[in-house]
Amino acid sequence: FFRHPEATPDNLQAGHRDRVLCEMEKPGRYLIIEDTSEVLCARTGEIIGLGPVGASKDAQIGFHLHSALAIRWPSEPGTPPRRPSVEILGLADQQFHVRTPRAEHLKPSVSRRRVLPAEELESSLWEKTSRRLGPAPNRQDVVWIKLGDRGADIYDHLYECKQQDHRFIIRAGKDRVLLAEDGERAGKLFETVRTSAGCGELELELRSRPGQVARRAQLQVSFTPLILRAPQGAGHSPGLREPISCVAVRIWEPQPPPGINALEWILLTDLEVTNFEQACEVGQMYTTRWLEEEFHKAIKTGMDAEGSQLETAAAWFAIVAMKSVAALRLIEMREQMRLAPEAPAESSGLSQLELQVLRERTGRPITTVAEVALAVGRLAPVDVVPAVG
Repeated sequence: FFRHPEATPDNLQAGHRDRVLCEMEKPGRYLIIEDTSEVLCARTGEIIGLGPVGASKDAQIGFHLHSALAIRWPSEPGTPPRRPSVEILGLADQQFHVRTPRAEHLKPSVSRRRVLPAEELESSLWEKTSRRLGPAPNRQDVVWIKLGDRGADIYDHLYECKQQDHRFIIRAGKDRVLLAEDGERAGKLFETVRTSAGCGELELELRSRPGQVARRAQLQVSFTPLILRAPQGAGHSPGLREPISCVAVRIWEPQPPPGINALEWILLTDLEVTNFEQACEVGQMYTTRWLEEEFHKAIKTGMDAEGSQLETAAAWFAIVAMKSVAALRLIEMREQMRLAPEAPAESSGLSQLELQVLRERTGRPITTVAEVALAVGRLAPVDVVPAVG
């Protein structure tokens, strides 16, 4: 099956993605959460078609998996400190990228951006996703919002969002030059945003991270309208590319607990932000980005994507494409627990047959969504199903 030439990720996921895009044409606001994850080859021996990943000194092979997870944002924002529960629609898009090995004559200090075509760079995956999704529906009651971490702070990506009528919430990673209304230089991004006064306080629950436990943070919020100048580097003539108007929402922790690094998010968005409540909702939307990280974790740990015994990159891509759709069920189940943990087990997303098997396997009656999720968790290693919270 995996050697069949038509068993490509796009073909295997076609029905799933079509269903997701059909849902995204209904009235509502939709987050398209993007991220890239490295999938490493755990087995030894040659795998035809894979390339280098990680640090070059590690000599590891694998590929980059760029996934766009579609989320339906609720019509009413959640009440801090918790973000609202969301409906996970599925994968809007997914790309598989193999890095070209560095030429032996190039020095390690030479950037790949200088020697490779733009289409072959990992950074191009963000704008490719926008083009593959196509324009958002030309209706006021449908809004598509692309959401990404600092790796998504790429001018070409933001520009492509504008071209496709995709709104964006991107965490700033570059200290960009700003322009005034008359086109004159108006300072740099980080200094300008950090001098804006706070407009209110926001309390948020933060997830656990390596070296840091989950906690509740007391945060300040500000928002600053600005104009980003197009990059003026090599290959880009001044004035040929349009500046981008947006708002920078800054969310920061003025007094972190002892031994904890202070949180600071500077979020670039072209959504309407004219008051404190709208700025807070942008921050809450950004917190859903962790679902993408949990999704990649579910693929690697729950679905064992890195343990395949297949011998070609094409076969790896095909099986990971199928496992990606299956991994969504783990994430969906966790969100169901957030939304309605005491709802009947039948609303968990499992079929009657699956519920019957789960009850027989665990020897428990399993009557609620929460009990379904806990029972599934008991069938797998501890770190497969993300913690509830």
